[in-house]
Amino acid sequence: FHGSIPDYLFGMCDHLKEFSVSLSDNLLRGSLLVNSMLECHSLKHFEASSNQLSGSIPPEIEDLKGLVYLDLGTNNLGGSIPPELGQLQNLEFLILKNNSLEGTIPSTLGNITTLMVLDLSQNKITGKIPEDLANLHNLRYLLLNNNSLFGQIPQGLARIVSIMGLDVAYNNLSGLVPHEENVNVACDDANFVGNPYLRPCLALAPAPASEG
Repeated sequence: FHGSIPDYLFGMCDHLKEFSVSLSDNLLRGSLLVNSMLECHSLKHFEASSNQLSGSIPPEIEDLKGLVYLDLGTNNLGGSIPPELGQLQNLEFLILKNNSLEGTIPSTLGNITTLMVLDLSQNKITGKIPEDLANLHNLRYLLLNNNSLFGQIPQGLARIVSIMGLDVAYNNLSGLVPHEENVNVACDDANFVGNPYLRPCLALAPAPASEG
């Protein structure tokens, strides 16, 4: 495909119980949503990575309540991440990596307790990591590397027992990497490099001995 996302793709949507669209690795340009897509209530899987889509992610995306998988990675999307994404209560995969997204991470993403993968890496996101992300008790991978995040990593993230990968490399984070026993977050690997003021939890200097 080349040009804009074709409207006709969603013409048969309402006649199907589940509808999936994969448009990755094409030459699609223009905005993300078309009118017929917003009316496609059976849309479960939408993948449009590695294209040339531009503009912002519109708040109307909240109308796609049935979405389970959303991959918009490696495009030219800008603007901020809409808080309305937090209304997608069935979403398991949210991949927005390698765009030009700005602003902060909406705390409303912490409402999507079904999320297993949240990938916001390689954007221009700033601000702090929301404490609300600790509510994502099914989360397996949280990828926030290569942004401009600052502040401390919320301690609650280390209590997500399902987590297998946490990557916050190349931000401006500070403080200690949170750690809990029996949680699958390695504290001394490359997922934390590039944060000059961040101290890995397994590389702490011993406390100086008291004199006298």
